[in-house]
Amino acid sequence: EVERLFKLFREADEDNNGTIDIAEFHQLLTRFLGRKTASDIPETRIRRFWQGIDQDKNGSIDFVEFMTWWHSCAAHDILPQAVIKKYNYAR
Repeated sequence: EVERLFKLFREADEDNNGTIDIAEFHQLLTRFLGRKTASDIPETRIRRFWQGIDQDKNGSIDFVEFMTWWHSCAAHDILPQAVIKKYNYAR
């Protein structure tokens, strides 16, 4: 699971700086939620997710913050089950 999630994190890190910013996170959520374009997800929803994921409020998330968010989403059925199963999160 960790290896798959790290691969996903690296794919989302489009500028390869080791973190994901809100724009990269928006693209990731677009994929997760099966939307055609990023504009299909309201900015308020993105911001709500972001406030919960960017724990240190520095404007980007590292892999630890991403993993914490992922496990929280999986445990609380926030993401579609198909996404959770794809990345092998076992409850």
